[in-house]
Amino acid sequence: MEGPSLHLLADELHNFVNLIIKKAYGNAAFDKEILLNQRIHAIYAFGKRLIIQLDTHALVTHFLMYGTYRIDNERPHMAPRLALITARHALYFYNCSVKCLEKRDVIRLIPLEWDILSPNWDVKKVVAAIKKHPQKTIDDILLDQEIFPGVGNIIKNEVLFLSKVSSFKKINELTNKKINEVAMHARTFSQKFLELRKKFELKKNLDVYRKKVCPVCQAKIVRAKTGQRNRWSFMCPICQKIKLSEI
Repeated sequence: MEGPSLHLLADELHNFVNLIIKKAYGNAAFDKEILLNQRIHAIYAFGKRLIIQLDTHALVTHFLMYGTYRIDNERPHMAPRLALITARHALYFYNCSVKCLEKRDVIRLIPLEWDILSPNWDVKKVVAAIKKHPQKTIDDILLDQEIFPGVGNIIKNEVLFLSKVSSFKKINELTNKKINEVAMHARTFSQKFLELRKKFELKKNLDVYRKKVCPVCQAKIVRAKTGQRNRWSFMCPICQKIKLSEI
């Protein structure tokens, strides 16, 4: 689940704020008893993590590749990673990572300004952080959650297409102007992603992710696993100037 989707989920869960946890269970590796009778004070997103702040603890959820959630409707025949039951609503997490931190105010510890959707996001800081890794590919940099919290594989692919940059390009092969352009496209496309998801129109408005033909030049989209993370990249060989030897 990418950053914009986490921001939507945080908004969707606003009805849980101020409710008290009456029951908690699941196969997450911590004592669920400590959650009982704690009040939910805030729910917010940072990067690819959903954070639920309680009285004395905070729950940090990462949905990984296949994580899901349900509200007021438990999945049959499947144990939740964590279930939070209140007097009015119930929340269930599946196939994800859930950590419980003994912290009263986690938000003070998180550099929220780095989140790709933060109003305080600073492109100069981001570009400076990118340039510290000259030998890394731009593909890996965009998925680095220390630099681009919230950017996932869909956003990565669309941003590189918009920037006309190959997934194989190393940072030291890009001009300062092009690095800045990639960073800004990551920001603006993430904002667009959020708006499209609200209208359930994301899939039909993607240019290259899981597409077969380039919308600009009609070339056949090339698909390959790239970078140290070995994630799928979808690239136009013409618009993004892909060398055949790189594929």
